[in-house]
Amino acid sequence: MAAKRIALFGGLGVAGSYGLYAASAMRDVAAAEREVSELATMIGKERKSSVQTDALIKEHDAKLALLSKQEVSAREELAKALASLEAAQATADKAQQNVTSIDKDAKATTTKLFSLKSERQRIMEALTLGQQSLTLTQGKAAEARALLNPLNSPWLKGAAGKK
Repeated sequence: MAAKRIALFGGLGVAGSYGLYAASAMRDVAAAEREVSELATMIGKERKSSVQTDALIKEHDAKLALLSKQEVSAREELAKALASLEAAQATADKAQQNVTSIDKDAKATTTKLFSLKSERQRIMEALTLGQQSLTLTQGKAAEARALLNPLNSPWLKGAAGKK
């Protein structure tokens, strides 16, 4: 009976060991299945994320291509605007030179006009003096002509006045 007891306890021991082993193995299987499920979920999310990222990459590639075309167009417009600006600057510089030249000519003309007005004033004064001199000289010439007539001689008039 002791051998039976040992066999019984030994059988129970083996069965208990197997039960513990089975329970441990079931826990490991459940953990592994949970890990498989988590990995499958994670892989699904990553695939979905990969698809979304691919779509965003395509969208950004298209946007970059559009922006590149817009940049070329904008650079062409800038070049045209700069050329127009340079032409406008050249026109403005030419106009500034023209204004400067006109201003210089206007100053020279103003100076010449002042000089001419001064000259005219001098001439007018000279004419006035000349006219006065002419009148005096004409008077003296008339007197001298009158003196050519012997009857107008001052000696005769003096002598005739004494009588």
